[in-house]
Amino acid sequence: MSTFTNGEDCLKKIGDNPDIVVLDYYLNDDENPNAMDGLEVLKKIKETSEDSAVIMLSGQDKLQVAIDSIKNGAYEYVAKSESTFVRIQNVVRNIIANIKESRGNKLYQKWNIIMAVVLIAVLMFDIIYYYAIH
Repeated sequence: MSTFTNGEDCLKKIGDNPDIVVLDYYLNDDENPNAMDGLEVLKKIKETSEDSAVIMLSGQDKLQVAIDSIKNGAYEYVAKSESTFVRIQNVVRNIIANIKESRGNKLYQKWNIIMAVVLIAVLMFDIIYYYAIH
């Protein structure tokens, strides 16, 4: 797990394809008044890591911010409140369950391909063996 104080540092050091990113919408402060906002960082994360699940966190309870976040690829938008921690925990649990299911499905698909190749090889061997005897 890594934490960053601004979006620029996050983008420089985030690495390839993180599973989950919790991103604050408002990233400007007195030290970085021209820092990218969370929406800009979200767009850049999705450009390089489209499979990353980004949870947009904001103190703003504006519907347009939530809509823009989701339109730009956020997995979920969470407005800061007394229940923020619990909501983020639930979203992270859902993301992890989806990741496990997705990875399980990919493994299942790989095994299906392997079994199909083995089955075809056995059938080919059987046909060749049958014609070699007759």
